[in-house]
Amino acid sequence: MHLVEFYHKQLHVKKNLPAFNNAAMDGFAFKHSESGKTLKIAKTIYAGMNVEACLKQGECYKIMTGAKVPNDVDTIIPFENTLNYDEVEVEVGVSTKKGKRPSFKRRRTKTR
Repeated sequence: MHLVEFYHKQLHVKKNLPAFNNAAMDGFAFKHSESGKTLKIAKTIYAGMNVEACLKQGECYKIMTGAKVPNDVDTIIPFENTLNYDEVEVEVGVSTKKGKRPSFKRRRTKTR
C-alpha cells in the first residue's frame, strides 16, 4: 500500500465522541415545558461530575461547559440569554428553543 492510498481510506471510530450528551456552554439545563417560568437552581453540574436525574417541577440545573447532561432535561440556555438569574433561581424566557445547545453523543467517521 502506498502512503497516498492510506490517507484516503475511511477510518471508523469505535467510540462515541462525545461519549455522552454534554453541555456545549455554561448555562442552565431544564425541561423545555418549563420555559417562561422562574426556576429554582437545584444543583450545579461541573465537567467530570456524574449527576443522576433529580429535578422536580419548577427546577433546573446550573451547568458548565463539558458537563454531562442528566437525562431529565432537554434544553440548555446560556447565562446571557436568560431574562434574569442569581445564585438561587433563573428566569427563562418563553421564546427559548427546545434542545438548544447540548452536544449530543454520536459516532464519528473520520476520512483522512
